[in-house]
Amino acid sequence: MGAGNKMSASAAIITKIASGIFAFIPGPPERLASNSTIIIGDKFGIIIDCQMTPERGVELWDAYKKLTTLPLKHVILTHWHGDHWIGHDKLPYESMLIHKSAFSQIVSEGEKWVAAFSEKFPPGTMDSVTIPKNVIQIDRDTTIDLGGLKINLIPAGPAHSAGDIIIKHAESSTVISGDLFFVGRPPYAGDPAKNKDRWQKWMQTISEIKNVAIVPGHGKPIDGNTAKKLIQVIN
Repeated sequence: MGAGNKMSASAAIITKIASGIFAFIPGPPERLASNSTIIIGDKFGIIIDCQMTPERGVELWDAYKKLTTLPLKHVILTHWHGDHWIGHDKLPYESMLIHKSAFSQIVSEGEKWVAAFSEKFPPGTMDSVTIPKNVIQIDRDTTIDLGGLKINLIPAGPAHSAGDIIIKHAESSTVISGDLFFVGRPPYAGDPAKNKDRWQKWMQTISEIKNVAIVPGHGKPIDGNTAKKLIQVIN
């Protein structure tokens, strides 16, 4: 912890989900900590979600460098909420892939998230934060070939937010769900653009994938059986 009740970053746990796929699970305080995922192919790597502070973005980049020397080509955002993109400045990516509705929300509302988080962390923590650039906006299913490993980007919003994206690696039945799933804490349901019915539908669809391994937006990775138990929480 920082001074008073201010929060600071802490060491993360790196969990191998499948060959070339690693979940970055931050340490305490878990109440706000969001997950990232590192995926490494034969040609380059990507990072999904960028952490909630520049300091944690540095921690994420350090973890990436320990796993590979390949370049970081893309950052992908599962949605636009600040705890998933504010650390992007510390990642030397070529381009950011994001749902087109999510990017418009960052442009219009991003500074409010930065201001809100500035109240929770030590002074100066958020001083270097900028709105993302080099953005590719996604509005349809998209496949990325990292070299020997392909992932699918599936626009799912509005669900938890206006512009959710699900990332799926079909070969290993791995799904990076973003905040469609929260584990170990109540879900955040304060986005005015959320669609509860679609949110639950996507949770059901993901949970029914055979042998699925899910990296949620918050908390430890889960399987399909655990995912099904979480669906009713949205009610």
